[in-house]
Amino acid sequence: MDTKLRTFLTVARKASFSAAARELHLSQPAVSMQIQQLEEQYGVRLFDRLDRGIKLTPAGVIFQGYAREILAMYEGARSELMRCSGRIMGDLHIGATLTLGGYVLPRMMGLFKHKYPEVNLLLQVDNTELIVRSLADETYDICFIEGPFQHPKIKKEFLAEDELVLAVSTKHPWATRKSVSVPELLEEKLVLREPGSGTREVFKDALEEAGYAWDKVPIYLELGSTEAIKSLIKLNLGVTVISRWIIQEDINCKCIQALSVDGLELIRNFVIARRRKHPLSPQAEAFIEFCVADMSSK
Repeated sequence: MDTKLRTFLTVARKASFSAAARELHLSQPAVSMQIQQLEEQYGVRLFDRLDRGIKLTPAGVIFQGYAREILAMYEGARSELMRCSGRIMGDLHIGATLTLGGYVLPRMMGLFKHKYPEVNLLLQVDNTELIVRSLADETYDICFIEGPFQHPKIKKEFLAEDELVLAVSTKHPWATRKSVSVPELLEEKLVLREPGSGTREVFKDALEEAGYAWDKVPIYLELGSTEAIKSLIKLNLGVTVISRWIIQEDINCKCIQALSVDGLELIRNFVIARRRKHPLSPQAEAFIEFCVADMSSK
């Protein structure tokens, strides 16, 4: 029964049978069949099928509330029994923004899996805006986010501090310098991540705090891939503002040089995000504790 409830809630959240099927790793007919079985069982329609998607019927809205409560009770019972047994096991759905998900978390996930082999870790990486929205929509158990954000359903816990730097090729004329001014930077070919990126938002906020209008900033290229941006920098086809975590290996191998920007405060926090009023599973608690201890040791 809880499988059908989970499917129903996923369809309701995604407002799409096909999107729910992709998230649940099921075929679309299997998802449709589970919803049909629920509708036949209760004798009501749970979704209105529209030309452009689906939406919950009034009965579906009522059922959604009960389904959430039932699954929360299942999860609560399972968590308490796990605590009694002392075992840490089960799925842990993690969302992460690109710096953390691509360069910080993989090592910690590997070490955690070695310590807790019965925990199944599932990681999804996206930009800050999408990760926050998905966490609020209950796609993830916990999220690791860089960059500023606010959401009434989400609370944050400090994980670590991150420094953003100006990255240039070692072939760039600035490569022998330690810093540049903002006017100099704004004359260069500036390559940035797409809107919604946490890194971009920190850079934007720092510029505006220093008195520069963001709509006057000449952006040479916008790319959704951090690796693509790094490739351009190495080829001396632009400069970027980026986390030192991402380019540390490139600095070590003398492919990229890191500089500061005079007058800009380019520091942000890595945070662990979770939904308010939503108890964490033992595996989520264990993973948070593990990550905090690991980052504190650096």
